[in-house]
Amino acid sequence: MSNTDDKSLVIGCLGAIIVFVLLWVATGNFIVAIVIGFGLGLVSNWLAKKRKDTQVERDQELLIIHMKTAKNFQVSQYYISEDKKSLIAVDSVNKKFCFVDDRHGGRKKVYSYEDLLRSEIVEDGVAITNTSRTIQIGGAVIGGMLAGGAGAMVGALTGSQNTSSHVKLVTLQVTLDDLEEPVRYIRFLYKDSPIPKDSERYQIAIREANHWHGMISIYIRNASKEQS
Repeated sequence: MSNTDDKSLVIGCLGAIIVFVLLWVATGNFIVAIVIGFGLGLVSNWLAKKRKDTQVERDQELLIIHMKTAKNFQVSQYYISEDKKSLIAVDSVNKKFCFVDDRHGGRKKVYSYEDLLRSEIVEDGVAITNTSRTIQIGGAVIGGMLAGGAGAMVGALTGSQNTSSHVKLVTLQVTLDDLEEPVRYIRFLYKDSPIPKDSERYQIAIREANHWHGMISIYIRNASKEQS
């Protein structure tokens, strides 16, 4: 549940209490007042949830529309972030990726697989898995330049030990050969409060994140092989 949901719930509860008090004063009947007040509270919460669901559907539709209008891009598969603010799609035929960011008016940008430099899955600020592109300089292959470590070769997956049993954020971070927007973020899990790692919601999120990370890693490996 987001902060907005919490505020809406609090406002709804306060409204129901105020209505109950007013009805009690007006009717002088405690039972009638509590029944009517409770009923109005349920209706109010239902309407608030319906408005939220409608907004979420609109946000998703807009992201998809922006994706479909990308030029020379055939959508093979796509994923909409849990916060409904961004989208990642792949064109497996032409080896391209499309990123859409609703926080910038639905701005979209298409990249070749050769523009992929790094992919990593981050849980609550800790990188648990990453793949980096090697750089060839004067015949020497440098693997750790992007990763910030020594000897990180292409396709090598490195894990940072995360001992926490609860997580609230799972994000895929993709570094691109783009000076304007070098890093893209796709949230697969976005909660205000941490949830257990053995929960179904976390398992779905990490499975999806691994799927996209693995796919990007393959393209990174292929681009490095061609460069070598």
